[in-house]
Amino acid sequence: MKKLILGTAALMCVAPAMAHAQSAGDRTFAGPYIGAYGGYGWTNADVSGTNVEVEPDGGDYGIYAGFQADRLLDTTINRTGLGLTGAVEFHYGWSGADDTVAGINFEKDHEWGVNFRPGLTFLNNDAVVDVAPYAIIGYRSTEYEASGAGGSGDETYDGFELGIGTELVAYDNVGVRLDYTHVWYGEENGFDPDEDNVRVGVGYKF
Repeated sequence: MKKLILGTAALMCVAPAMAHAQSAGDRTFAGPYIGAYGGYGWTNADVSGTNVEVEPDGGDYGIYAGFQADRLLDTTINRTGLGLTGAVEFHYGWSGADDTVAGINFEKDHEWGVNFRPGLTFLNNDAVVDVAPYAIIGYRSTEYEASGAGGSGDETYDGFELGIGTELVAYDNVGVRLDYTHVWYGEENGFDPDEDNVRVGVGYKF
């Protein structure tokens, strides 16, 4: 909860700046894009019927691809002077997060997800970079594995993803971004995880 509050506070910090979004006609974001990310993730999971809390944490990395729909927005609702942005994105990733409790090793294996990224953009034609903050709303599917002396097993968890991010677009079509997300997974087999991630991504816009 503390991490979620911090993430919300960060969003409140950028909210005043959103009020200064310039007209949509100055924007350059549109079309498909691809990229790769790296970062750090930490999970808090309760085990039903016990006082055990499992906390796998570690680095993660992956690839993503999406489509920025700003051109469509420019010809519709942004004609009123708004600077709205929007993208639909898919990602696939791997993780080194793990934790050992009572001789049992818990690991996060891999994940995939799809999300919608609504936001606002602030452009200054004289600036070196373009700043584009956005929200993240999506679905994530993640596999966790448990192993010990008695054997091993894995389970896939479905979750609701919510987060914020900011992209700095520089060097023509290359973009650098920073994301924070929190995922609420559904409980499976007595294992109830929530996950936080901070990730840096580098992408190319076509």
